Amino acid sequence: MLITSPRFTSYDAAVLLCGGVPVPVPTYERDDFALMPEEIEARITGRSKVLVLVTPNNPTGAVTPPDVVRQIAGW
Repeated sequence: MLITSPRFTSYDAAVLLCGGVPVPVPTYERDDFALMPEEIEARITGRSKVLVLVTPNNPTGAVTPPDVVRQIAGW
């Protein structure tokens, strides 16, 4: 399961409880910790099934821009 980083550690526990493997998708201060599509795409494999999208994200408070949410939904 693709999941943003940084994140609360309890998110990893939830992914593991569901039988998934947390795959960190980094976010950066330079982007105000917003989730960037190219970071997601770089981590998608044939085994990817779920993207955990929390917006506003904890603990950074970053909000995923609407155009990024639309792009993700299109995948």
